[in-house]
Amino acid sequence: KAAMDPRDPDSVLDRFDAMPIAPVLSDADKLSFETLYPGRLLEQLRTVRAEVFGDIDAVSHAQWTTELVRARNVKHWHDEGAALPAGALSATQLEALNDETVAQLRHLCQLDAQNQQYLADLLDLEKLLIYQRDLFRFCRNFMALTDLLIPEARALFERGTLILGGRQFTFAMRVRDLKAHKPLAEESGIFVIYAQVSYRYTVDDEAVVETVAVPVTRGTADGLYKSRRGVFVDRQGRYHEAVIVDLVENPVSLQEALLAPFERISDYLSGKLENWSKKLESDFDKKVTEVSKTSAPAMSGMNPLMGGTVALAALSSAFAFVTKQLADLGGPKILLALVIVCLLIMVPTVLLASVRLYRRNLAGLIAASGWALNDRMRLTTGLGRLFTRRPPLPKGAVTLTRDLVTEQLNRVDPGSAWRTYSGHAAQAITVLTLLVSLFAVAMPRTIWPWLDATVAGTLALFCLILTVVLLESIRLKRFRRVFLWPVVATPIIAVVAAVYALGGT
Repeated sequence: KAAMDPRDPDSVLDRFDAMPIAPVLSDADKLSFETLYPGRLLEQLRTVRAEVFGDIDAVSHAQWTTELVRARNVKHWHDEGAALPAGALSATQLEALNDETVAQLRHLCQLDAQNQQYLADLLDLEKLLIYQRDLFRFCRNFMALTDLLIPEARALFERGTLILGGRQFTFAMRVRDLKAHKPLAEESGIFVIYAQVSYRYTVDDEAVVETVAVPVTRGTADGLYKSRRGVFVDRQGRYHEAVIVDLVENPVSLQEALLAPFERISDYLSGKLENWSKKLESDFDKKVTEVSKTSAPAMSGMNPLMGGTVALAALSSAFAFVTKQLADLGGPKILLALVIVCLLIMVPTVLLASVRLYRRNLAGLIAASGWALNDRMRLTTGLGRLFTRRPPLPKGAVTLTRDLVTEQLNRVDPGSAWRTYSGHAAQAITVLTLLVSLFAVAMPRTIWPWLDATVAGTLALFCLILTVVLLESIRLKRFRRVFLWPVVATPIIAVVAAVYALGGT
C-alpha cells in the first residue's frame, strides 16, 4: 500500500479505515462503543448504537449477529414492497387504507378481470379506427408517393432539407447502415450525398447524430466533396449542423457529362505538362553541364550571339511551316476539322450520358433505406428540379452590383482600381482579337469586304495592349499576373493572323 501522507485528510482516513474499529478487550467476544477509533465509520457506528442497542456500552458477537439478520430481513421486506403497485403510495395513503377500501379495490379488480375481453375488443376497435383514419395518408406516402412530390408536404420517410453549396436539397432519407446502403445506392445511378447531421437537441443527455442520404438531381457535382459543411433543416423547421461523410459519384446532368471529356483532357494535359516541367527542372543542370563539357572546346572562338541566332532561325522556320500548312488547308477546312473533332468527342459522350441519366431510378435509392417498392421510379428532369434547386433570396434582400472589394482596395491603394480595370480590358481585348481572327480565317473574304479592316483594327488594338503590358512591366519592374492572357495568346494570335494573311495572297 502507498505510504500515508499526513497532510492529506483522505489519506489519513484511509489508513484509519484499514485498522480495526476498536482495541481488543480482555473479553474478545465483545465490542465496546466507548473505545471506538476515529475514522469514517465512527459516526455510523454511533448511530447504530443509538438506534439499535440503546445505552449498552458493549455488545457481544451473538447480539451483533441477531441484529444483523433482523436488518437484512427488514431491508428485503422493503425492497419487495417497493416492487409492488402499492409501493407507489405514500406512507400516509397506506395508513389511510381500511378494510372497506380494500374490499372496494378487490371488487374493482374482479370487474376488470371479467371485462378484460371487452377491453381488448375496445383496443382492437381503436386500432381499426386509427387505421381507417390514416389509411389514405399511408397510401399517399408508401404507395402513390404523393406527399413526396408535394413541396409543401413531407413524406413519412423524409428527414428534412439539406442546404449546402448554395443549393437546396429537399429530399433526405435516414441511413441506418452506410456500408449496406452504399452498394444499393450505386445501382440507382444517382449522385448521392451522405451527410452526418448533428442535432441541436439531445436525447438522454447525449447528442443525436444520424446519417442521411441526399440525392443530387440537378446541376453539377462541383463543390460537393467530403468534409464540406452545410445546414440541415428538419421537419419541424429547426436548423442543425451537417457535414458530408461519403459520396456516390454518378452523372448529375447532361451539362456535366458534356464537359467531362474536356475536363479529363485538360487534367491529362496539365498532368503531362507538370511531369514534363519537373523532369526538365531535374535534368536541366545535368544536361547543361554535359553540353558545356563537350562543346566548350569547339565553341571557344564562336560568337556568343550565334547560339541565339540559330535558335531564333529554327523558331522562325517552324512558325513559317505551320502557318504555310494551315494556309494551304484554308479556313473552312480547318473549321470543319475542328467541328468534326468536337463531334467525335461529344456525340458518344452525349449518347452514353443520356442513357445513364434516363436509367436513374429513385425507387432504388428509397429501397436502399429499407422501403419496398414494386416498380421503377424514373428520375425525370422535373423531379430533378423539384428535389434540387437554388433557393430564392429572402424577401427584402438587396443585391449589390458594384465591387466592394475594388472600392475598399482603391481607398487604401489609389492606383489599384486602374490596374484592375486595365487587366480586365487586356483580357477582353485578347479574347476579342482571337475570336475576330478565327472568324476571319473561317469565312471567305469576298462575302464581307470590311473584314480586312476589322482584323487589322483588332490586331492593332492587341499590339497596343502588348505595348502597354511591356511599359507597365518596365515601370513596375515586375510582371503582373493579370497580363498573362495577352502574353500567352500572342503565339496563337500570330499563327492565326499569319494564316489569314497567307490565305489572301
